[in-house]
Amino acid sequence: MKKLSIRIALLTAICWGVWCPLYSENSLPFTNGFLDLSDFHYRSKGSIELNGIWEFHWNELIDPNEIVSATHSPEYVSLPGVWNGVKTGEITLTGQGFATYRLKVRGSFKGEHLAIEMPAVYNAYKLWVNQVEVAKNGSPSSSFETSTPQWLPLTEDFYSTSDTLDIVIHVSNFRHEKGGISEPIVLGTLEALSQRRAARLSANILEIIGLTVISIAFLIFYFASKRDISLMLFSGLCLDWALRASCTDLYLLVCYFPNFNWSVAMKLEYMTLYIAVILGTMFIAKTYPNESNKIFRNLVAVVSGVFILVTLLVNTVMVSYLLTPFLIFAALIMLYVLNIVLTAAINNRAGAVYSSLGAVFLILVWFYDLLAYHSFFEINHILLSFGYLLTFSTNAMALIYKKKKTQATAKNYS
Repeated sequence: MKKLSIRIALLTAICWGVWCPLYSENSLPFTNGFLDLSDFHYRSKGSIELNGIWEFHWNELIDPNEIVSATHSPEYVSLPGVWNGVKTGEITLTGQGFATYRLKVRGSFKGEHLAIEMPAVYNAYKLWVNQVEVAKNGSPSSSFETSTPQWLPLTEDFYSTSDTLDIVIHVSNFRHEKGGISEPIVLGTLEALSQRRAARLSANILEIIGLTVISIAFLIFYFASKRDISLMLFSGLCLDWALRASCTDLYLLVCYFPNFNWSVAMKLEYMTLYIAVILGTMFIAKTYPNESNKIFRNLVAVVSGVFILVTLLVNTVMVSYLLTPFLIFAALIMLYVLNIVLTAAINNRAGAVYSSLGAVFLILVWFYDLLAYHSFFEINHILLSFGYLLTFSTNAMALIYKKKKTQATAKNYS
């Protein structure tokens, strides 16, 4: 059994490595604030990420019609990337503030129906192409009082009247630890970017529906059986993660309710994570009580509970600072959980092999998500959705297998 668990873990890691490219890097002809795509066949390739060096005007929201006559020469920053830590003059930037980004792109664009994909920006922006407003999230401004935050990835189309695209973006942030644009901006044909967004939406919706169905199924199992508390905990965990999936990544909650309060949505995103850690730890402890430690389980509940309470009481900037330490805490918990399920597998506990596989999937997906959040590479949202769905599915298999084996054992004794 021990060898089988190790083989499963290694096979999973190998499969993930083969099918999960962490990022794709463009080798684009960038110079400072200018990109020459004259030789780029965008119709055949569909889209391209505008990753490179952009103009950067700190503490200025310059009108697109006036940016040529800006009051001072621009600085340059690499996108995607938050502006935290960027040096402008003698100042090292924090997350709060506002800025104007600009990129000029040359290519065969005149008369073409194009589209641009904007990620969720920290945490308000407005984008123009050739002085025409194309996309907007919230209301960027030079002060906390006059700005309105929002997170919602968008794909917006426009017609180009020139072979040169002058892209100007106003960004402001006064309510989060991070500021700027941490994910790629994508330019391409309307067809290509619409298909890309449809694929991401489908994966996200499938994750939510799948988790909700699993949650309902195990809630029914709970009431139809001997009220095994592990079934109820797993049902709650799936439902909590389904809710989280609706208020992160593509932010479907905001997509379907555009006026949903940003602060509430942001705190809900974080709190569902903290709740998931409590439910997940309790679920594993109840499923494999002989391999679990009661002190460990209670410690996780208390620490996560403190994070939930603080999230409810403090402002969103403070809430955003809490996330990184909690992610580290959660990563350590998952390693301990992996030890529990592997020990259970070695001890030949029913369903533990499936739980071991689920734990390996969870750790891989989690660390992938964690590193992408800290901008080590570009995240693949489709992969993330399927990764989490696969993690919960394998744990569902573990519970079903355990239930069948328990029933079979009871039947033999009778």
